[in-house]
Amino acid sequence: MAVQRALALDPALAEAHASMGRIDAYDYEWLASLQEYRTALALKPAYATAHQWYGESLAVLGKLREAQAKLDTALELDPASSIIKISRASVLVSARDYEGALAQYKKVREVDPGFKPGQAGLAYAYVLQGKYAEALAELDKIPEITDIGLQSYRAWIYALSGRRAESLELVQGLEERFPREYHSRVGLGRLWLALNDKDRAFAHFMKACEVREVGLSGVKVSPIFDAARADPRFKDLLRCVHLE
Repeated sequence: MAVQRALALDPALAEAHASMGRIDAYDYEWLASLQEYRTALALKPAYATAHQWYGESLAVLGKLREAQAKLDTALELDPASSIIKISRASVLVSARDYEGALAQYKKVREVDPGFKPGQAGLAYAYVLQGKYAEALAELDKIPEITDIGLQSYRAWIYALSGRRAESLELVQGLEERFPREYHSRVGLGRLWLALNDKDRAFAHFMKACEVREVGLSGVKVSPIFDAARADPRFKDLLRCVHLE
């Protein structure tokens, strides 16, 4: 692994420690991830990306106040960074401050209108507020979104807004395409959860955990999973992601 070779050559390389922390996070090894970020920041305290990634892992663990503080520091160090602003907005979403998140996403759009994560985040914030027409309008503006991604997002909005038949039609098409075209299992699980089919939802979530899908990292805090929290299988999912 390139990061390990870099650390073997220079154990004091902050960027390599931060990258190792990111790899640990992708493997759901949260405590190891946090330790690598601490090491990176001890070596290079003004490293904005390390503060950002540290904050994101803290958020995954439910430590939202600490996460926000780290992301605030990251933004102070790199005030023009759109991705750090998006990370801050994501923490606001996890704290259920949807108005605050929406305002943050709008600010990103003002200064970086073509930034795809910002546009997707804005659609997401509208969904969480129940503003489905606005969410669909934003969805159509996202550049270079794949067809399968577009249909998945649209199906999710339809399901949440009560357009069940239209959502099911899209979901069934996505399931048929899944063996031939890549689509997130977390995304498919999210769709079935919105359609109140928890058996299919958990089947996709558990498979996503087996293959270490990054989209499952928010399972402890994301509102997407709120409808699943009372299900006895949710604790098994948390354990699989090393969050229980």
